[in-house]
Amino acid sequence: MRTSLTLLLLLLSCGQPPPVRTVDASKSTAVASKLVAVADLSDSISITVTLLAADGAPMPNQPLAVTVSGTGNQLELNGRADVTTATSDERGQVVLNARSTVAEQKTVTFSSGDATLEAKPSITFVPGPLHGLVFRQQPTTVRAGQVMMPPVRIGAQDGRGNAIVTSDVTVSVRLVRSVAGVLTGGGARPFADGGVVFDMLSITPPQTGYVLRAETSGGGALESVAFDVTP
Repeated sequence: MRTSLTLLLLLLSCGQPPPVRTVDASKSTAVASKLVAVADLSDSISITVTLLAADGAPMPNQPLAVTVSGTGNQLELNGRADVTTATSDERGQVVLNARSTVAEQKTVTFSSGDATLEAKPSITFVPGPLHGLVFRQQPTTVRAGQVMMPPVRIGAQDGRGNAIVTSDVTVSVRLVRSVAGVLTGGGARPFADGGVVFDMLSITPPQTGYVLRAETSGGGALESVAFDVTP
């Protein structure tokens, strides 16, 4: 009797389908090759995603969708550009290459079916080399001999328009389009905390249509809007 029952149980178990394996959100991994890259579309960050089941076995032929926070992103999945979905290979892997034109911190999120992976790499894109200057605060009308307020502020940006926070250049300002104008307080100042502030500028004599020219020690230059100095 006991033997017959054992055989019956074996027959019933053989007729049952194997359990369905799914991607496990906590077991699956996402490993970045590095965490920082330049926001110039040349430098990139590679992230290898490995989809795993609950028992740690790789999950091939599984769909994977990718989202990256922020803007200016350019994605490549398994060698295909400008796509946000891919299918895992025989090892359960998908390789993402991320580039961007916008300098900022970004979070990368991966999902496969109903599973959103717990691994969400945080990557950072930083500005490239200094490309040009920008007046954060243009000069305004001021009385002759008085300190200009608000002070002139000059920043810098890379070739993609990202603001540069630190640089080893110095910045100075001088008058152009002036007959006999005298500027004080425009000597070279180091670039720090995102720019240079000229908080002691004064100009004589009175004249309409003065223009400031900002120049860097690296050869960059930019002219301001025209402004007046009154009596």
